[in-house]
Amino acid sequence: MAQTPRYSSIHKQKFDPKKSGAQWSRSVVSHFLQRWLQLWKLRNNSRHGEDPETVAIALRIQVHRELAQLYSFRSEIMPRDKDLFYPTVADHIEAHPGTTVIRNWLSTNRTLIVASAKEAVRRSLQGIHSIATYFPSPVRATIGPQTPLVPPSHGMPLATPSQAISVPPLPRVPSAPPVTDGIG
Repeated sequence: MAQTPRYSSIHKQKFDPKKSGAQWSRSVVSHFLQRWLQLWKLRNNSRHGEDPETVAIALRIQVHRELAQLYSFRSEIMPRDKDLFYPTVADHIEAHPGTTVIRNWLSTNRTLIVASAKEAVRRSLQGIHSIATYFPSPVRATIGPQTPLVPPSHGMPLATPSQAISVPPLPRVPSAPPVTDGIG
């Protein structure tokens, strides 16, 4: 109580016993909570929209973002699951412009695509590859329409894209006799 007169004289205010530390704490916390709620509402309206039109725009943006995210997994999933995708995200959106259809596709295929990507990683760590990786591609690389990267051998012209590439047959390997030990 000795500081009360000093406090009053410094600030030229009368001491009010109703303004205790608890009352001050409540008013400060209330002020911060009101400002936080105001900021949250502002952020929520900007992210999710205020009226039905802006809500629809925000939903479309979110659906397209999620679709693009799943399409980023396309090169990392199992080959058997690649048929879930259109060639590009734009083709998918063009084929299904409504957000409801895309949201249904996302909810149906999201877990499948993530599981397929995880399985592909697991199999790659085990050294298992797609059968397509064991056969070289017969595509000839060129720069521009007429500049080949690989020079023709022995003065022979390179095949045009319309010509078929012939591959020599593989040598025949003699078949092994059937294993009969332990059978019968």
